[in-house]
Amino acid sequence: MTRSELAKLSGLSVPTVSGIVSDLLADGYLDTERMPATRNRSGPRASALTLAADGHHVVGVYVGCDRLLVGTCDLRGVLVHADAVPLDRAMPAETVLGIAARRVRDELARAMRDGRDVLGVGVAVPGPVDPSGRRSLLTVDPRWRGLAVADRLEQALGTPVVIEYNAQAIALAEARRRDAEDAEDLLYLHVGHSLGTGSVVGGASSRRGTHGVAELGHLRVCDTGPRCECGAVGCLSALVCAPYLQARMEAAAKESPVLADAAKAAEDTSCAAPLTALQRAAEAGDPAAGGILAEYVDHLSTGLAAAMNLLSPARIVLGGMLADGEPALFGRIQAATRDKVFPLMADRTVVERLALGRDAGVIGAAAVALDRLFYTTARPAEMTVPIPTR
Repeated sequence: MTRSELAKLSGLSVPTVSGIVSDLLADGYLDTERMPATRNRSGPRASALTLAADGHHVVGVYVGCDRLLVGTCDLRGVLVHADAVPLDRAMPAETVLGIAARRVRDELARAMRDGRDVLGVGVAVPGPVDPSGRRSLLTVDPRWRGLAVADRLEQALGTPVVIEYNAQAIALAEARRRDAEDAEDLLYLHVGHSLGTGSVVGGASSRRGTHGVAELGHLRVCDTGPRCECGAVGCLSALVCAPYLQARMEAAAKESPVLADAAKAAEDTSCAAPLTALQRAAEAGDPAAGGILAEYVDHLSTGLAAAMNLLSPARIVLGGMLADGEPALFGRIQAATRDKVFPLMADRTVVERLALGRDAGVIGAAAVALDRLFYTTARPAEMTVPIPTR
């Protein structure tokens, strides 16, 4: 946009806009480019203003069940650099934060060498957080309950830190990936060792539900199955995640050599391994694998259809081990969900796989940092490290 266009949109005078723009140009937040020449206009071409996306960066930290991702994104949320660190699932949260702090320092040093200013750090943690984005709340993993993650990292790093539930952070990044004018309601479902959900409503992160999280994972989708961590039987979370699939394969392997090999191949690998192994065994014609897979599709599609009917999102995005599955399986999930949803909703909601890939977590954490430390005038409550005013 030109300065005059910004003046019209903002209602400010052109001199006022020019003064603000001059400051933003000097601080490296904006850049200029010449407008295209037009046939009906003579004289010098006007200068358009554009975001200097690479002038400033944010750091994202994703805490997963078996790995830590730390990376840097520009002001458009585009990943510039990322590293992964394997984690032991029994590792204390304090140890994980220490590893994260060291890796973030490396990112800060890299940005400094490149002449980039880092505005702050976003951390995606395994569970709900308080509204101010400072503290991890009630999580399934007791190591992270009540932990003041933002305070600890700010003290270690000396730079602003905000935190968000990891599934919610990925939902935000997936929504931001789309056209900024396409502010659709989006529901994200992450299926791995556990089930997490995040939602974006009207282009902004939603905090509906207890502690700001909708517990879709505890929707009852059948009358049998393992007892969920919540104490109930038949919860979606207990029936579609990796541990249950692994247990089902191992139990059925006694009667199926094909499934026995598949179960062995899936041990001690990524959370997506049981589903991948199950698919391959079913494709090889193993009836036991085919039955388990059909049951899996039935449970998952029941949960998705309920979410569509109740929440009416424009998009449901599936991540975790569902993002890496075979296209044929995903097609079955889409078809089964469509058959169970209210007919008018079937054409309203798109079910698709996560497009951000394996770096989704760190991009999501960076998206949270951008949202709270750059693209909003509101500072997180209880911020202990002042954010520089530009």
